[in-house]
Amino acid sequence: MERNVSQPRAKGPGLSLTIKEAIIRVLQEEHCGMTIEQIYYKIIANGWYSFGAKKPQNVIRVEIDRACENTNYTVRAAKDYFRFERNPKGEKVYFLLSSTQDNKSTPANNVACSEVAEPEQVDYKTIVIWNDSIKRSFQIWMESMNYSPATIRNYYNAIERTFHNFKSILNIAVNETSTEHEAVGKFVELLFHDREFIETNRTGHNMYSAAFKAYKRFIYKDITDDSSGEKAVSNNGLKDIVDLEEGKKGLSDILGTHFLTLNGYSNIGILWSASQNSLSMFLNDNGINSENDLWHFLVRAFKNDYVFNSPHIWQNQPDYPQTSKGLIINLARQHNGIVTREQIDNFFSQIKLTSLNNSLVLDKDQLIFHDKAKFMLIETLEPNSYRCSLIAKALKTLFSTEETPYIILRDIKTSWFSSLPGLPNGLQWTPLLLQEILRIRPGIGYKVIFPSLKKQALDTVGAAVVPAKSRFNTFADVVHQFCFCEYKLPCKLYAEELRTKLREVGMIEGNELIWNMHKALKDYRFAFSDQNLTVMILEK
Repeated sequence: MERNVSQPRAKGPGLSLTIKEAIIRVLQEEHCGMTIEQIYYKIIANGWYSFGAKKPQNVIRVEIDRACENTNYTVRAAKDYFRFERNPKGEKVYFLLSSTQDNKSTPANNVACSEVAEPEQVDYKTIVIWNDSIKRSFQIWMESMNYSPATIRNYYNAIERTFHNFKSILNIAVNETSTEHEAVGKFVELLFHDREFIETNRTGHNMYSAAFKAYKRFIYKDITDDSSGEKAVSNNGLKDIVDLEEGKKGLSDILGTHFLTLNGYSNIGILWSASQNSLSMFLNDNGINSENDLWHFLVRAFKNDYVFNSPHIWQNQPDYPQTSKGLIINLARQHNGIVTREQIDNFFSQIKLTSLNNSLVLDKDQLIFHDKAKFMLIETLEPNSYRCSLIAKALKTLFSTEETPYIILRDIKTSWFSSLPGLPNGLQWTPLLLQEILRIRPGIGYKVIFPSLKKQALDTVGAAVVPAKSRFNTFADVVHQFCFCEYKLPCKLYAEELRTKLREVGMIEGNELIWNMHKALKDYRFAFSDQNLTVMILEK
C-alpha cells in the first residue's frame, strides 16, 4: 500500500501550472541559481502562473522556503526541492536541489547563471499508510488512549478489511496526494462517498466511521497535540503568510456567519467548503490545499480568539463536552431538554459531520430515551436519590395492587405515571422513560426483562418489569409464567400463535420476534420443532 510519488512537470507553453511547478520549471530551463525577483519575472514572461496577491514575490519566497534545505520555515512541505547559497551581494540564490548536489563546492557567484547538467529525477518520498509496522503502532496507540480491547479489535479488523477490499480507492488516494497525511484524508473522504462501501457496510456504518476517525487521529498525531489538534509550531509561524490580515478577516467573516446560524459553532469541514469559494486566492497563494492545512493555519492565527478541538470550532468556551456528543447535548438544551433522532440527523447533515448512532448518543448516560426515536437530557430529569425513592415507592404500590410477579410495561395505565415525580416543560412519563431510569439507576430495586436478541433496537420497550431480586431473570422465565396461567401445560402451539398472544398482552409489539421466537425462548421449557414453526411448552 505504497507508491513512489514524483512531482508533475509542465510539458508545453501556456499550460496551467501550480506555483511550485512554475518555479521548478524556471530553474530547470535556466540551469542556474536565481534570486526570487529573477524567478518571478521569468514566470510572468512565460505566462506560467497568474498571481493574485499584492506581493507576488512573497508568494514565491513562501513556496520555495517551505521546500528548501536549511530554512527555518515552520509549515514545511513534505519534501525539499530547493537549496540556496548567497551571492556577493548577500542575496539568496536558489537552485533545484537535485541539480546541484554535485556542485556544492562551487561558489555561488560562479554557479549563478552558469550552465549545469540537466537535473536528474528527484527520488521522491514513498507513501505508506498501512503496513505491519503501522498496524502494530495503531494498536499500541489505541491502548494508550484507553480504548477497550473489544473496540481495538473491532476498529483494527474494520480498517484491515477496508484496505484489503477497496484497493482501487487506496490507489486513487495515494496517486492524488503527496504526503501520508493527505493520502489518509483523501482515502477516507473517497471511501465514505463510495456507493459500494456504503452499501456493503450499511449496518456497521457508524462503527466504520468511528474506526477511521480513530485511525486519522493516530496518523495525524505527529503533527497535532492531544487536545486541540494544533500543530506544534512556534509563535512566529505566521510571518511568511501572504495577505495575512485579509485572509484572517475573510475567515472571521465566514465563521461569524456560522456562529450566528449554528449557535456559536462551526467546524473545519464547512469552513473549508465556504473558504474555497470566497478565499480561493488566499488559500492558493499560501499553499493551503486541504482541510488539514487550513486547520493548522487556524489554530495559529486564531489561537486566542476561538476554541478548537478538531474538527470543531466554537466562538466561546462551550458549557458542554467539546465533542459531537456535546453538540447533541446542546441541541437538546435548545429544545427544552428533548431532541429527536430526526433533529439530530438533520443537524449533523447541516454541519456535514457523521451523525452519531443511538448507542453513541446514549453513551455515558448523559442522554436517555424519552420515547421511541426521542432523547431526553438526564439533567432535565434530575434522577437524584429522593426522586428515585419516589419511583421505587410507586412501583412497590403497583406490584402490591396488581398482585403479580411481573408488570408488563406497555400495560401500565397512563394514570399510574402521574404518581411518579413530575417532569419539567410539560413533559410526560412514558414506559420507555421508566425503562431507561431503571437501567441507569439499578438502586431503585427493579429491572426490565428483554428478549435479549442481538441487533434489537435500543428504543424497544422491554417485556416486563420485575423486582431486582425476583426469580424471573430471563424473557423465557416471564413467558413461561404467562403460559402457566394462560394454558394447561404441557401444550403444543404454533410459534406464531404464541407470538400473537404475547403481542396482544403487550410483551412485544408489531412484528417483533416474528422469525425469532425460537431464539428469544432458547430454554428447555420451550421445545421448538417443525423448522421452529411449532413449540411444545413444558410444565416445568
